[in-house]
Amino acid sequence: MGNSPLPKNFFLTKIGMASSGVIYSLQNAHESFESQQLALNTTNVSSDFDPFSDVRFARADYTSNPFTYIAPNKANQPFNFNITNPYGPQYENQYTPDLDPEDTVDAPPGPELTDQSKPTVTVRRGESIQRAIERAPDGAIISVEAGVYNEKIKFNRDNITLRGEKGAIMDFQGVDSSDGAIRIENRNNITISGFEIKNITGKYTPTAIAIDGVSNNIRILNNDIHHVDSSSNAHAISVYGRKSTPIQNIEIAGNKVHDLKLGSSEAIVVNGNVDGFKITDNQVYNSNNIGIDVIGGERVGQGSDRARNGLIARNNVYNITSADNPKYRSGSAAGIYVDGGIDIKIENNIVQNSDYGIEIASERKDFNAERITVRNNDLARNRLAGISLGGGNSSNGGITDSIIENNRLTDNRRGIWRQNNIGQIEIRDNMES
Repeated sequence: MGNSPLPKNFFLTKIGMASSGVIYSLQNAHESFESQQLALNTTNVSSDFDPFSDVRFARADYTSNPFTYIAPNKANQPFNFNITNPYGPQYENQYTPDLDPEDTVDAPPGPELTDQSKPTVTVRRGESIQRAIERAPDGAIISVEAGVYNEKIKFNRDNITLRGEKGAIMDFQGVDSSDGAIRIENRNNITISGFEIKNITGKYTPTAIAIDGVSNNIRILNNDIHHVDSSSNAHAISVYGRKSTPIQNIEIAGNKVHDLKLGSSEAIVVNGNVDGFKITDNQVYNSNNIGIDVIGGERVGQGSDRARNGLIARNNVYNITSADNPKYRSGSAAGIYVDGGIDIKIENNIVQNSDYGIEIASERKDFNAERITVRNNDLARNRLAGISLGGGNSSNGGITDSIIENNRLTDNRRGIWRQNNIGQIEIRDNMES
């Protein structure tokens, strides 16, 4: 190895080749921002190619030792580049060369890479997630390491995946989360996954994750959202289509949503001009108001004011009751509720120990939930009804052109409760006990 201009407290410990790619280990003793530059000239590495020629490391933030790796296009295969730092976490930078089609240099095969076309940015304990979003390249995966992060997040760009590693916690204690601790407005191709998100409070409608504006292709996956608290209105996840152009292609899947005080609002809500959504494989429990709600006709949207073309499937919903909610003081909350929505399938869900299991109706006179299919759900021990159809009184709207079939109803006060303003519906092959 040639001479390297190492600053005083750098220690180079190992450089070599392995069958899985290049392994480089560096011990770093917390130099200042200005002095953290290291240039290597590896003229004697035993390899068919020289990926380390003119490599440079530039320290970006002295608090957590990240480095940027810039390499020439010496190899025609991807390889792993590992840095081991005894003063901070180990991380990996996967580099894929920009190949010249005429380049015929052979190189050891690198490991198979996932998301090869997507650059990865790492956020470490003490760093800013918001800053990473603002500075990440287009299409980046922002990987947030274990730690507690306490800042509001607003996506101000498209094509970003925000991924929490195990132990990544967004704790909004002391942060006003009005209208969204994490806000996605007028954005496309955003994914949020893998976080614990907690302690959501605020002056008005505190919400853990709020989706608004004209947004498309948004995925909220595998998060643990809990302790949302308001005596007025609050949500864990909200999707509000307020514009004349609809929000489209929303996926809310695999999340745990629990221990919520929601006032007059709902844990997961899709409301207004929203066309195309999936709410699947979530656990929703211990809430003092509605678990999952799909709404039309509340006049929140400028265009078609009806959430539509949706799937609610394979969710496990339990312990949903407004009995102790100061807004109601009575049990009237549904585990799953369609309030004026249209063209929605509700299937293979489990709803237990709630005021209503599934409720299909509309709270607005002369307005109906339409073309709703409720199929193959397990509804048990719900206090008012397993399935409730139609408005709670004659001044409400109702339900029409819908199918209720093959549901299993066990130990509910009522199996299927037909209330007010029920139009053309088919009820068939349900099993009550």
